[in-house]
Amino acid sequence: MPQYSNETEHFDRVLRRPQVIATTGLKRSTIYHLISLGGFPRQRRLGASSVGWLQSEIQEWIRQREIRECPAHV
Repeated sequence: MPQYSNETEHFDRVLRRPQVIATTGLKRSTIYHLISLGGFPRQRRLGASSVGWLQSEIQEWIRQREIRECPAHV
C-alpha cells in the first residue's frame, strides 16, 4: 500500500486554449505564431484531439513580459 505524506503536494493546473486566450489576451493565431518562434510555452497533448498548457508556464510567461516591459526605477 502506498504511503502518503501529510504535506500538500503541488499539482499544476492544465489550461485549455480558451482559458489561455482569456488569461493572456492573445488570439489563437498569435499564440501559435509565438510558439513557432519559441516565444510562448508549448502546448501539451492531453488526448487525440486536445491540448493544454501548464498554468505555471503561462503565469511565468506573463511575469517575464511584465519584467521586460516595465523600466527599472532608479
